Amino acid sequence: MKSRTWFPAILAALVLLVSACTGPDDDAASESTESAAGGIPCPEPSVMPAGGGDPITAVTLPCLGGDGEAMPLSDGAPMVINIWASWCAPCRDELPSVEAYAAKGKVAVLGVNTQDTEDAARSIVEDFGLTFPSRFDPDGTLLATLGKRVLPVTVLVTAEGTVAHTYSGPALSEDALAALVEKHLDVA
Repeated sequence: MKSRTWFPAILAALVLLVSACTGPDDDAASESTESAAGGIPCPEPSVMPAGGGDPITAVTLPCLGGDGEAMPLSDGAPMVINIWASWCAPCRDELPSVEAYAAKGKVAVLGVNTQDTEDAARSIVEDFGLTFPSRFDPDGTLLATLGKRVLPVTVLVTAEGTVAHTYSGPALSEDALAALVEKHLDVA
């Protein structure tokens, strides 16, 4: 008899879980894209330098919360690309340090949300108050291009579009990220 009293609660929980995992209807999608685009920074499309370096320069991804237009990752300036997901605990530990480093403006910082839902990614951006732009990579294209499977991953890219260093390990502190940038991109 006890199992019958739990059945409605379990069924309700499953319905909520399934509805949270499905995409929004067309009206909700246009509303959330408009509000997300207003709150999530997205740079104008740019062009990589001719002959641009490593295979990651061929990867184009849309802005998180943008209109879906895919853009190159790098824009001809040294940069930090931080690959993260809402479900990744070390990523969540690392994102405040990446935000603090990005706020210093010493080098461009780009986030790439991977293997996630757009709603979950936008929630993290809002909850953490992230101000650096992020791209959306639900299929893990960038991770596959880098040959990585475990998050978080931080990629340091030169102005020429070559990967100077790829860090994959415990969550970086702001100081550790700054030290990597200084060492591999020669930006103090």
